[in-house]
Formats: sequence, structure tokens, C-alpha cells
Amino acid sequence: MEMLPQPPAGVSPPPADQTARRSWSWLAWIVIGGFGSLLVLLVLVVKFGVKSYDGKGYAMIKATSNARQIGAALYEFQDEYGSCPSPSTVQAVKENTGTTWRLEGRTANGLLKQLIVTEMMPSEDFCWCYGSGKKPDNAFASEADALAKGECGFTYVVCDSSVAPRLVAPLIPGTMRFDPKPFDGKAVVLFGDGHVAHFPIKRSGDVVDPTGKNLFDPSQPHWRGKPFEVFYPE
Repeated sequence: MEMLPQPPAGVSPPPADQTARRSWSWLAWIVIGGFGSLLVLLVLVVKFGVKSYDGKGYAMIKATSNARQIGAALYEFQDEYGSCPSPSTVQAVKENTGTTWRLEGRTANGLLKQLIVTEMMPSEDFCWCYGSGKKPDNAFASEADALAKGECGFTYVVCDSSVAPRLVAPLIPGTMRFDPKPFDGKAVVLFGDGHVAHFPIKRSGDVVDPTGKNLFDPSQPHWRGKPFEVFYPE
């Protein structure tokens, strides 16, 4: 068999052709992508435990993400209207947007509709969390369609304190007790400064934070002595 001519000793081999370079490039991306996926998985497992990928673990991750999205919309709304959505901001929203919606609901669904009318919250999906009922259909054609019954899972809290809780879940409607079932014994709480915290739910249904006080105790530092009002989801 005839041997192909070989380069003289000490001469560098020719550069790889385009096909070879592309193959190496794809291999590098596969290795980097695989490593990145493993790293993300490791972070989630460390943060949320092995249960992160069962139903309740995913539910907490989703609720936390949605709470942060609503928090960003609330911050934008407050910057424009001087406070978060409340019965007192309805008239200003109507005047600024020209909407014909009445916006008179005194529920979490009703008040958070102000974020939809002002286009600060582009999707109803952010209001949903596990156990809240039907998933939002993102139909905003009418006020009746927007955040219809069951499409919001968060309880909404109105308080003048900038660091007070804004959203909590899963609070049992009509009470100040949390349901331990949806998030494996944990409560999800969005505070006014934008951070989301997870607190264990006691057997009584109460949530006690690191200060040792109940989340809704009026003497809690986060209320700063301000009154607060709780609006439950429909």
C-alpha cells in the first residue's frame, strides 16, 4: 500500500479544515451545555432539596417566580401612582388609561386587575399558583374575563409600609391561617422591597418569622406601625 507523503520533521501539521473546526465547536458547546445543566440542577437540589422536582417542589419554584414578576409590576405601578393598587388608586388608573372597566372588586383578583389595565403586568399567568383553581387563560377582552374566579392564587396585602408583605400564599380565604399542603409545609411571601421569603407553616396554620412573631402580628417591624388590609383571591 502506497503511503501518503509525510511532512518533514519539525514542521507543524496543517490547520484543521472547516468541518473539523465545526465538529470541535459543537463538541465544546455540548460539554459546556451539559455542565451548565448539571450546575443548575445542583443549585436547585441544594436550595430546595430532593423534592424540588416533584409536584410540590415545582409548585414552590413557580409561585416564587410569579411572586417576583408581580413584585416588579407593583414597583412600577407604585412609581407612577404613588402607591400599590388599592381602592384609592382606581380613579387615577381610570383617568390615566381611559379604561371603561369599573375596577370596583375588593378581592386580590379585582385589585390586581389594575396592573393589567395599566399594562404593567402582561400576563395573568403571574397570578396563578398551585392550588388556586383553574389556570389563567390570558383573556383580557373584558373585565369579567380578566383574572376571573380561580385565576389568582395569591392573597394581596395593602399597607403603606414599603417593606410590608405584598403577596402571600397559600392563605386560607377568610382566615389568617396558611394551608400547609400546596408547598410542602411552606408559605411564600413577597415583601415590599421585592424579595421573596419561604417560611415554615406551624401546625396551627400560623407563620412565624425569624423575629419570633406571627407574620400578621401588628407589632411586626415590617408593618412599621401602619394598618394593613388583606384581600383574598376569588
